[in-house]
Amino acid sequence: EDRNLAEPIKAQLIRLQLPMLKLAVADKAFFSKGGHPARRLLNEMADAAIGWQPGDNYHEDPLYREITTIVEDVLAEYDRDEAVFVRLLESFREYSVREQKRAAVMERRTIDEAQGAARVEAAKARVTAVFDALTAERKLPKIVYQWLNRVWSSVLFRTCLKDGTDSGLWRQHVLTARDLIWSVVAPMPESSVKMRRLIPDLKKRLEEGALSLSLSAGDRQRLLAGLETLYSERQKLGERVESERERRTRERLVQELRREADS
Repeated sequence: EDRNLAEPIKAQLIRLQLPMLKLAVADKAFFSKGGHPARRLLNEMADAAIGWQPGDNYHEDPLYREITTIVEDVLAEYDRDEAVFVRLLESFREYSVREQKRAAVMERRTIDEAQGAARVEAAKARVTAVFDALTAERKLPKIVYQWLNRVWSSVLFRTCLKDGTDSGLWRQHVLTARDLIWSVVAPMPESSVKMRRLIPDLKKRLEEGALSLSLSAGDRQRLLAGLETLYSERQKLGERVESERERRTRERLVQELRREADS
């Protein structure tokens, strides 16, 4: 009559009435012995089923199937030998322990998945924040956006998840992204000397990052070649600007000398 028990469970437990009556007839102290294995079996099955709700396919539910199996075993095997209740009680307790462990594992897995999802979203947000800060109000060449979006965002994302943003590796990768952007926006030829020192090491860091992501050799070569072409163009631009400046300086000096000569 317990309202906390679903009807399918009640229907199974009611089937134990006849064996229980047989026990009561054979043992006058049956109802006064709370520790009787048959009573403990009935109580523990009922306790385990409190709050259980039948689904559309409840016949396949593990708890329902376990209780049904035990009830059928009692009906098939009990004949004045109480040992059957002892055995089935032990069996049900083992089942309950297994289910508790399984439930704990599932709960832990659910928590881990939720925490993992939160960490993933936090890492994505952190990488986006870094790129927004580095690229704000800057129009960068297409090849640089490809490096940032296809390669370095993944490098930073993985580092954030694995090592955290307080790690030296994270700071190193953020510095690489900053150096990459600086290398294509720095004024030329004023930055030529620093560029010559930076570029070899920067390309090495970028290639190592691409290798860590298992990019295909073709993709790596295309990205590196695109960057090499861009640097070559910037170097030529710097040389033209420098040459033009020198020409203008010579012309100005010539004019000044002529004015001095005239005076």
